[in-house]
Amino acid sequence: MFYKIIQRKRNEWLSREDCPIKSLLAYIERKGAMRDAQIEAIKTYLFLKIACENKPLWRLFSEGNVFKLWQVSINSFHSDRVEKKITDFNLNGKQQELKRKKEFKPITLSEDGLETIEFLSLDCASASPTAPWHSDSEILIDKLGYVRKNGIDTKAFWDGTITSEQKPLRLKIRNICGDETIFELS
Repeated sequence: MFYKIIQRKRNEWLSREDCPIKSLLAYIERKGAMRDAQIEAIKTYLFLKIACENKPLWRLFSEGNVFKLWQVSINSFHSDRVEKKITDFNLNGKQQELKRKKEFKPITLSEDGLETIEFLSLDCASASPTAPWHSDSEILIDKLGYVRKNGIDTKAFWDGTITSEQKPLRLKIRNICGDETIFELS
């Protein structure tokens, strides 16, 4: 996701009339001695060096002057339906334990309940509750807590946040029972 943001901003910079490296890039492309990937890397490198004044990426994103990134944090999530399903499962397990004389370990939920979230999606197109959903950013959390962000598997655990390039207007959360809830963001 960060690469796409950098690439989009780089392309905007390169398309400006006053871009200082236009003639250099034209020369490189005219010579034809470099592969496309090398040319792309040079474009990105020069953009970060010149337009971004060689600042570290963390500073560029945190200051928000060059790269704007919206972040929604979920601090807690509670669903009566999920809690009822887990309670029913635990009761059933306890009954089975008594019948079969095997130890049963009940499912417990944390105070914040974030482990009951399976999927999140941000809609940056419309805040209207009747508008069709347009997913601009998605996170799917597997049963081990690993994140699939916008269809790409990562080895990162979910940190309770979802980000997007545009201002998010609505948030959709699907819990582990499959129920979806849409929240309007202000």
